[in-house]
Amino acid sequence: MRETFFGPLINQVEQTIKKQQGSRWNRELFEKHLMGYTLRDPRYRYIEWRDTRNPNLKPIYQELYDHLSDPHETVNIAHSQQKEVVRLSGELQHLLEN
Repeated sequence: MRETFFGPLINQVEQTIKKQQGSRWNRELFEKHLMGYTLRDPRYRYIEWRDTRNPNLKPIYQELYDHLSDPHETVNIAHSQQKEVVRLSGELQHLLEN
């Protein structure tokens, strides 16, 4: 039986992943004060992330996925589809208030 050592391959993959990462976040905010709210209509899924300490402020982050072209929700199109973001955010806000 031939033995294969994957250590170098794993290290190479880890280094590639580390090179591609470039995000930062406030750990306390994400672990204690962040809440995600979502709304789904026949075409889109809209998600907004809010700070629970100030839920009436602008969302910290928004996501929008088009299920016609991206059924697995891999491409966030919120920045390029502001009209839909505004519409769905309004609908979500209405649902949360009632």
